[in-house]
Amino acid sequence: MRDHRSTTCWPDLSGICVLVIDDDDDARATMAATLHHAGATMTSAAAGDNALDDLMQFLPDVIVCDIRMPRLDGVAFIARLRERSPEHGGRIPVIGITAYPEAYSSPEAAALGFAAFLPKPIDLERLCAVVQSVRRAGTQPTR
Repeated sequence: MRDHRSTTCWPDLSGICVLVIDDDDDARATMAATLHHAGATMTSAAAGDNALDDLMQFLPDVIVCDIRMPRLDGVAFIARLRERSPEHGGRIPVIGITAYPEAYSSPEAAALGFAAFLPKPIDLERLCAVVQSVRRAGTQPTR
C-alpha cells in the first residue's frame, strides 16, 4: 500500500498525538483531517471544558486551541490546564489559534502559557509544521 504522505512535502506527524479544540465545526474538522493526513493521531473537542474532561482519557503531545470560544475560551482553558500536574497534562504544549493575532503578539500574551499562536484563516501546511516544531521543543506528557 502506498504511503499517502509520500507525495507531499508536509511534515510527517507520525507518532504525535494531537487534540484540536475549536467551536467551529468546519474549522475543527479541517484541522483534524489535515493533521491526521500528515500522520498524527487525532481527537477533537468543540469546547474547552469538554477538552479538559477528555484529558482524563487521552493525553496528547500537542493541543491546538481556538482562543475565542463560548463557555470556556482558550485563555481560560490554558489557565486551567496549567493548574494540573504534569502527569495530568499540565505541561502539554498548546498552540493558540486566533482571528486576532495582533492581540497575542505581546510578552504578556506569551506569558499566558501558549507555545505558539497561529492566525486565522489557518495555513494548514504551517499548522503541521508548528505542531511538529512545538512537539520537538515541548515537554512530553507522562503517560
